[in-house]
Amino acid sequence: TFRLLEERFQYLERNRAEISELKENMLKVEVIEDMIGTKLHETKNLVHTIQERQLSMEKCLMTVETNVSSIEELVATTRTKIQGSMKSDKAEVTSSVQSVEKHLKLSIEKLESSVAGISNIVQERFQEVADLIPP
Repeated sequence: TFRLLEERFQYLERNRAEISELKENMLKVEVIEDMIGTKLHETKNLVHTIQERQLSMEKCLMTVETNVSSIEELVATTRTKIQGSMKSDKAEVTSSVQSVEKHLKLSIEKLESSVAGISNIVQERFQEVADLIPP
């Protein structure tokens, strides 16, 4: 009977060791679950940020399109004025051309600024997505 008790005791000790190991593994699983939850939350926030930036980019593109339309209208109006003004005073034509040049320069600056903004946003998105990929 002593031998049976000894075997039973060893069996219980092995079970106790296995239970301890299972508890440790459960703690590790909980830590991993927390990490996954955190990454999921971060990913959702990033997706939301990307969507906001996408809207911002779309607004920039709409501004660019509006500026292009304004430039086209101004060029057409100026062309008409120049054609109609060929008989009129040269100073008026020069003034009109200078006005177009000024407007075109401003529009080009706005377009360059919008394109630079879009480029920065795209670079930021690529970096944020790259940061999500584990090494």
